[in-house]
Amino acid sequence: MSIMPSVFFFLINFFSIIFFSFVLSLSSSFFRAHSLASNAALLTSHNREKK
Repeated sequence: MSIMPSVFFFLINFFSIIFFSFVLSLSSSFFRAHSLASNAALLTSHNREKK
């Protein structure tokens, strides 16, 4: 009976860590793609200004 709350707490921590890492990787990949797209747009506009 006393072991159940600790197991429940461990599972909650485990799943929250997995969820947090998943969201973090998803947001980092999204920001990376967004920054790449904005960098490409900046480069193309800069190249257009040169010509």
